Amino acid sequence: FPPQPLVVRSEGRLQHLIKADGDSLIVSTLVAVLETTANYTQVLHQKAMADSLLILVSTAQSDRVPGFFRKINSDFPLPVLGELQNSYQTYFAALQTYTQYLGNGYYVAQRQMLRSDLQNINAQEQVIAEQLNLTKLDVSLSGENFNVSESLLKQQVIAPVEYRNEAGKWLGKQMQIPQLKNIQLANTAQRLEKRKQMAALENDIALQRGIFVQALQNWLSAIAAWEQQYLVYASCSGTLVLSSFYNPGRNLQRGEILGSVQPTNSYYFLEATLPQFNFGKLKSGQQALVRFAAYPSEEFGTVAARLDVIKPIPTDSGYLARVLLTAGLVTHLGKELAYREGLQASIEIYTDNRSMLERLLSGLTKAVQR
Repeated sequence: FPPQPLVVRSEGRLQHLIKADGDSLIVSTLVAVLETTANYTQVLHQKAMADSLLILVSTAQSDRVPGFFRKINSDFPLPVLGELQNSYQTYFAALQTYTQYLGNGYYVAQRQMLRSDLQNINAQEQVIAEQLNLTKLDVSLSGENFNVSESLLKQQVIAPVEYRNEAGKWLGKQMQIPQLKNIQLANTAQRLEKRKQMAALENDIALQRGIFVQALQNWLSAIAAWEQQYLVYASCSGTLVLSSFYNPGRNLQRGEILGSVQPTNSYYFLEATLPQFNFGKLKSGQQALVRFAAYPSEEFGTVAARLDVIKPIPTDSGYLARVLLTAGLVTHLGKELAYREGLQASIEIYTDNRSMLERLLSGLTKAVQR
């Protein structure tokens, strides 16, 4: 990768320079903080907590949210969040309400009571079913007794009154079956009602979860926008090279290059403007030599390069091209040049076995001979 610039995204004073020139960085390391009314360490702590909360609610672990709510309260009861204070209050109010749904508050107690009621109703259903089975067995036995009485009556062994008594007992037991079925139906209706109440409560909790997730995402977006404005992060791993001598309090301009991060496997390239003279002989892959104005070639040497890409659309001054430094910033004399943003250089591109400069001199010689 080429060196990655550290760009200041907004105008303001440098408040903290976290890393020093030459420090080794990993990707997303915080390098500098611009002047802000927020305590940046507390903002980053709140961001970490919010990221964890988002993972919990996205992976069905919402029961752990109340614990995070208590931790946020205990760590920073009065956070100094400056520009983010209003966004934080909106997010915190949604978190507090959602926690009431999930913690030991009214909604959790209501859900526990409904679950207990459902368990009792289910237990009653089992008792009613057992009573119904026993009653049916009792009715079957009474029916057999009635049949015996009917046979004895025909044989004139028992009196009619005894027969009627057996018939009354049988009918009385048969009437218990519809009564138990009515009780069973009432129990089923009660269970359905409790389930409806449970579903309504779960729906309320789901709605509140949606409100909280939206507030959480808005809060993370607000933090991201704040980071973009006030924090400077390393976009890759490598070594920090500052472009100037920076101290806290120094004014920085929007778009200013604070420095760059040079990856260990970095490559260097130049942006060049190619004039139209002899342009048709240029193509990607041709070898070149680079001389930097800041490093006289007589003392430091030249740098090997290769023409990489030529843009097909011309500009006012020519065609834009990218030239790769194949040996990095090491010259043919073995000297390593220090990287600086915006270094100017002249480039000689080899179209055949001769450089363009040699071809120009050859053309001038022919013109003189004529």
